[in-house]
Amino acid sequence: MTPEESIALIKANLAEVRYCTPRSSTMLSSKRSGYYESTGVLPQLENLPIAKIGQLVQAGCHIKILLADVHAYMDSMKAPSELIAHRSEYYKFLIKSMLHVIVVDIDTAKLEFVRGSSYQWDKDYTMDSRRLEAMTKLSTARKAGAQALDEQYLNVDAQLGGIDQRKIFTFALENLPKLGYKKRAHLMNAMVPGLEEAQKLSSSEPSSKIGLLDTPEEVSKKLKKAMCVPKKVEGNGVIAFIEHIVFLVFAVKSGTPTFAVGQRDGDFWFTKTF
Repeated sequence: MTPEESIALIKANLAEVRYCTPRSSTMLSSKRSGYYESTGVLPQLENLPIAKIGQLVQAGCHIKILLADVHAYMDSMKAPSELIAHRSEYYKFLIKSMLHVIVVDIDTAKLEFVRGSSYQWDKDYTMDSRRLEAMTKLSTARKAGAQALDEQYLNVDAQLGGIDQRKIFTFALENLPKLGYKKRAHLMNAMVPGLEEAQKLSSSEPSSKIGLLDTPEEVSKKLKKAMCVPKKVEGNGVIAFIEHIVFLVFAVKSGTPTFAVGQRDGDFWFTKTF
């Protein structure tokens, strides 16, 4: 794969890419990218960009997946540290299993899992956190500062996240240089709307999302009940699911994003491929 092909694959199907200069693009195609995974509630299929991680692996990136145990604990302080540790191991197993399903060779992939607690209690990290708090609003630093500092302490060239994290990425772009650290590129996935209404997927509405532990029967039932207005693309959860999940998985598995649908014409069934 040429550097140009690698860069095109890195940027494919993203909602937005920020600070991806020619120089940083070259670095991305040969070095690494960072992706951040929370260890709170079990993530929904639509919010876990496994196929995109698979594309980054195919592009030759070194992927670091942060098992954010400290972030998860600080967010609510409700779950005991022992439970969060077990969740971290479970998420690691879950992510590796899904990558295996979409035919990513995890044995040869440049894939690394890092626990936040392995460095986020260190003196230097803590000192940088206090410096950010002194330069910005305390509430902003507490919300966005840790994720910004992760880019530096994981030694990555880019961070992958949802478009809903744009403000956090902007915070990192503006404030890391003030600490003497370089800017990183930010790769943002589109947010997939729920299956029942035109809004961001909500974990509080079980029928509007496809869970990682759903059975094939449960998935089929949810898709049959989904709102799919004819000729309406905006806010259509089914079309968005096909575009951002199904097509991307097929692109990783076979190199061609295809989608086959069984249709009936009188007494005959045929398959139409898109």
